[in-house]
Amino acid sequence: MKKILFVILSVFLVSLAGVLATPPQTCDDSDGGNLPYTPGTVTWSTPGNTQYFPDTCVANPQGKVQLRENYCDGTQKKVEVIDCNFCYTNAQGEGYCADNQIPEFSAVAAGLALAGAGAGFIFLRKKK
Repeated sequence: MKKILFVILSVFLVSLAGVLATPPQTCDDSDGGNLPYTPGTVTWSTPGNTQYFPDTCVANPQGKVQLRENYCDGTQKKVEVIDCNFCYTNAQGEGYCADNQIPEFSAVAAGLALAGAGAGFIFLRKKK
C-alpha cells in the first residue's frame, strides 16, 4: 500500500513540476500598441507555437476602408477594427491608416526628373 501511495505521489509531483516549468504565452507588438497610424505585427507565442498577425487593411461591406489593428493586452492578442481615411500596406505587408492620400509617381514627375538630369549633365560636365 505504501508503494502505491508513493508512486501516485511521485507521478503527481512530476506532473506538477511539468506544469510549473511550462513557459507562459507571450505577446509582442512591433509598433508598441494600439497605434493605427504606425504599421506593425503582433508576435504571439505559446509553448511550441508562434504566430504572426500583421496590421491589415480591409474593406467593410459598405466599401469603407478599415484597418485591423492587432495589439497586445498583457500576454493576450487583441484586435480592433478602425475606420481610416486611407489605408496603406508597407513592404513588410503591415497596414496603417493615413489622413492624406499618398501621391503616386506619375509620368509628369518622371519627365521632370529626366529633364533635370539632362540639364545637370549639360551644365555640370567638364569642358575640355
